[in-house]
Amino acid sequence: MWQGTPELWVSDDLDQSSIAPAADLYQAIAMTEPIDQFVSKQGRTTGRYRLPSNQGELNVFIKKYYHAPWWSRLLPAQFSEGMKERENLRLASELGIRVPRVIAAGADPQHKCKSFLVVEELSGYQPLDEFIPFRFSGKLNPETLELKLQLIEGVADIARRLHSARLYHQDFYLCHFFIKETPEASAPFDLVLIDLTRLIYSTRGRWRVKDLGQLLFSSDFPQIDDLDRLHFMKSYLQSPRMDARLRRLARSVSFKAWFYRRHNRRVAA
Repeated sequence: MWQGTPELWVSDDLDQSSIAPAADLYQAIAMTEPIDQFVSKQGRTTGRYRLPSNQGELNVFIKKYYHAPWWSRLLPAQFSEGMKERENLRLASELGIRVPRVIAAGADPQHKCKSFLVVEELSGYQPLDEFIPFRFSGKLNPETLELKLQLIEGVADIARRLHSARLYHQDFYLCHFFIKETPEASAPFDLVLIDLTRLIYSTRGRWRVKDLGQLLFSSDFPQIDDLDRLHFMKSYLQSPRMDARLRRLARSVSFKAWFYRRHNRRVAA
């Protein structure tokens, strides 16, 4: 059982000696000050930071968790939020899904900061909920239309890889997909999935409907139409036509998305 000894994993990219002596490394990372994009809510913070690396300074994002139930002290360190997400990122990466590179992760139930996760900044990337309205507005030329179709298939591929392994994101919104166009490379873009804090393994189909409902709900843009959504479902199920299986899933997902819309309207009211 975990008896409260700090657990810390640090990538070789970091210049640890420039941050703090080994005994104080957890404290130094946990208490470092953000540069910008700082957000605090529900007992955790996220922000953009700069840490020394072996190739100079490294821009990173750090999640810090300040609240944990008392019984968390009885569990192994890997059950802390920061260490758990590090493992979730590893699982997704092994499925061939692009995820942020982990720089450090730690847990200490005695510390003010109970756990943290450090990932490398996705420099030059943009969340899909910002990219889509900007990139696909107006009449699309053949090249842009092809990019849109490939992007739909890319998102569907990520969803299919996760769900085929019985893994479910639980925050599967477009804002958690980051994209960078790469016209000089073999693929037209690089697509990265972030924020795997709540990733779970389950054999229950309701989690698939929840993930896809969240994705459908977050795709409410004028630039995304019903044909795009149909293309997504066919690509996700790898079905060339609208068969009975696809129709059943589409109905369940549509109802879940409607539920999210209704909830948001009530909250706004």
